[in-house]
Amino acid sequence: MYFRKYYFIVLFSLFFFAFAPPAESKEKPWKKELRSLVKSAKAPEWMQQQIQEDLAPFTVGAGIKSKELDKLLKEQESLGNPLELIKISIRGGRVSVFSSTNNPRVSYVKDGLKRLAKISSLPDVDFLISMSDGIDNESIAKHLISSKKSGIKGRKKIAVPLFSFAKQKGAANGVVLIPDFEALVGSWGLEEGIAEANKNYPWDQKGESAVWRGPTKGDSNNVEDFLDTPRSTAVLFSLEYPELIDARFSSISKSESSEAIKEQYADFFGEFLPVTSHLEHKYQLLIDGKTSAFSRAYWQLFSNSLILKTDSDHVQWYYRELKPFTHYIPLDSDLENLLDMIDWAKENDAEAEKIANQATDFAKENLSYARVLQYMDLLIKEYAKHYRML
Repeated sequence: MYFRKYYFIVLFSLFFFAFAPPAESKEKPWKKELRSLVKSAKAPEWMQQQIQEDLAPFTVGAGIKSKELDKLLKEQESLGNPLELIKISIRGGRVSVFSSTNNPRVSYVKDGLKRLAKISSLPDVDFLISMSDGIDNESIAKHLISSKKSGIKGRKKIAVPLFSFAKQKGAANGVVLIPDFEALVGSWGLEEGIAEANKNYPWDQKGESAVWRGPTKGDSNNVEDFLDTPRSTAVLFSLEYPELIDARFSSISKSESSEAIKEQYADFFGEFLPVTSHLEHKYQLLIDGKTSAFSRAYWQLFSNSLILKTDSDHVQWYYRELKPFTHYIPLDSDLENLLDMIDWAKENDAEAEKIANQATDFAKENLSYARVLQYMDLLIKEYAKHYRML
């Protein structure tokens, strides 16, 4: 009797758990944070300032016309699409991409925007994004400049806003900064790895040396001027002062000179180092290549290590808020003061640790994945105020 009673209880339990709907999965923290940010409409002041500055040329006159977007895209494609432009269309919360490029970055950008569209009510708009590393003044002058005046200090402007992961200081009006493709798609595994490494390597257990790994600079990838870049200079210093600097190229951009470079400068190349291994060092070198170092700059700010950043004409979406000797130590563009700055950091360890902590605090407050998508949300909504489907 008792056996039969418990037998049916067991059968019922098995049946219930087999066919009952699965428990609702816990919402990811970034989604909860983003919902709160979108609902409150509160954002750091620097975000608002950057967006207003980038869109300023289009807040006067006729605004942004859809036909002008299509015209520019068609012109660029006739030239072979050198800036790898894509067109994003948002209709009823649905994100579509029109592209002639096979750049894998396109899917990263689309995925990030689709995640945003599921949480925020985005307006119906079209805009252009460059999948290139960044837009420099030479590209603007050659392919994009309009004869029209921007209305700001008499400067010329691009005919329509062009969203870009990076740009040069002093660029013609119209280049609009956005988070890079890696930031838009998110990197939770990396963030978790950095958080764990920070626990394993607190400041007083990090080595007193500077570290750098990265690729060669694509537009200087030939034997004749291989040494004429800040990255090559960093490796030269490392070869001469290995106790202070661990810098090597981990890969080389393909060119006709690639094999000759690797043969002539074999000592300049070394093994790849994962991000977590970088965090064993107190000092992180941040050296631009062809343009800004996207993900490297991003994770370094979370690293609880001291960033030594070269002076550069290239800027990203959050750079306006980074301050020298507050969030990083400035280096000359040619690295002439690199050894002096490492010596300063070693002699002023408490101050160096403070700057490292301030950088990490800035990153946690301003560069979380929710903040990345919030920036795009703010930008798209402000852009829509001046957009016309004409």
